[in-house]
Amino acid sequence: MGNFATYSRFNLTGPNALTPIIKVYTNRKGEFIKGEIIPFKQIKNVALSYDHSNGVIHKIKDLTKLDFPELNHRLVIEPDGKFSMPLERKMTPKKISLHK
Repeated sequence: MGNFATYSRFNLTGPNALTPIIKVYTNRKGEFIKGEIIPFKQIKNVALSYDHSNGVIHKIKDLTKLDFPELNHRLVIEPDGKFSMPLERKMTPKKISLHK
């Protein structure tokens, strides 16, 4: 994603200060199960600070809707940052017998 733990020389005003830490959970095959956006903000000449307003969660949700409209009804991002694709499920082939 990029370097979101910056310091001093960078513009950290407005959305530039929003900093996500993203946890992704997969199964043993590496297939996506769920995820979580943990919201932080950067304060100039200080360090990361937990963002109780969840600003980065709202920003990611808005940008995802704009940039990936095909996911609008598939990817669910909850207000607390948890995200999943509950309607996505693996299709397993049915065994079809050609003999009666």
